[in-house]
Amino acid sequence: MRGDNLYYDDDYSGVVQCFTMTGSGDMTRRGTIEPTDEERYMYTTTLTQDVRDSFNQRGMFYWMALGITLLSDGRVGCVYDLPWVFEMSNGDYAFFNFPAMLVRDEADLLPREPVLPDEHFFDDMDEVESYFSNFNIIDSTRMLFGMKKLSWPIDGFEEFTGNPDHDAFMDEFYERGTPCLELVDVKTGKSIKRFGNLPEAQAKTKTGYYFFNPTVDSHGGEVVYSDSYSGEVQLADNATPWDVKRTYRAFAPDPERKPAMDTTKFYTLEYASDYYPYFCRSIQCMKLTDDKIHVLVKVSYSLAHTTKERIFEYSVIDRRSGEVETSFRVGKEFDDEYMIAAGLSDDEEPVLFYLSERGGRYYMTEVSEI
Repeated sequence: MRGDNLYYDDDYSGVVQCFTMTGSGDMTRRGTIEPTDEERYMYTTTLTQDVRDSFNQRGMFYWMALGITLLSDGRVGCVYDLPWVFEMSNGDYAFFNFPAMLVRDEADLLPREPVLPDEHFFDDMDEVESYFSNFNIIDSTRMLFGMKKLSWPIDGFEEFTGNPDHDAFMDEFYERGTPCLELVDVKTGKSIKRFGNLPEAQAKTKTGYYFFNPTVDSHGGEVVYSDSYSGEVQLADNATPWDVKRTYRAFAPDPERKPAMDTTKFYTLEYASDYYPYFCRSIQCMKLTDDKIHVLVKVSYSLAHTTKERIFEYSVIDRRSGEVETSFRVGKEFDDEYMIAAGLSDDEEPVLFYLSERGGRYYMTEVSEI
């Protein structure tokens, strides 16, 4: 949220929903942000119209809204995965998805120039690395990509079992490095540097990148980022985010919730399920200010719990002392409310709010005090 405008990526419709606050306090739906026809097919231009229509009719194209970045100049950036399909030399077709940040003007939601990775961005991608599609612009010239090695539980990991460069159940996997982020030039889409490693909590539990969803925010030439599940937050300069100036801790996984490692479940999703209570907290968003780091945390004790009513906690870290000076669970205003989501606004001083359903109507409530 920024000012009176609210945006969220809707998992069900696959688009970004846009609302605005009226003078009476109601939220009115402004429209959606979704790819134009030109944007939908920007990575399929080598296909003929007939081939493209055939694939489309068979439901072989996917457009996925992955996240939102509110840009500093009154624009909204929406990260989408778009179909990338081409014909190979043997006549078969290769299907992938390729990321793009679609940009809209906040005033009218009309398309602006998208932010794209360089067309050769993945040319040097060897079997060691794969990439997430989420990225965040941190200033006018740089953005951060989330990345991960090709390993369990990604499809096809089986062929790498026993290979220490890929096998998340081997100690050597973590000793050889587990890069997490990539700094990219906004104008050219070219990679500047890959950096970072999974925190010790993931290495000790041998959960690899399963509990990993990078969260980023920037302010005043500085950036904070986190893997989200370990509770660690790194502070650095935008130009050199790999050079960490200070590490903060929003929370720590509860050691009493850490299960005994069951080696019979290695390479299965059941193995990850055992660790949901341990990695029950994850940072949903952060807001960096001159003297604070505002952190919103989601709490989920199991995979099934993520589909039930959401639980959120809010913390404020003092940048000078490193201490968490404020921390509380986000409570509902009414007992019969169903809490759907929560967020921090993108204002100079972030506003904590939550979205809820009550009696068939939807509400946005600002949380002004504990």
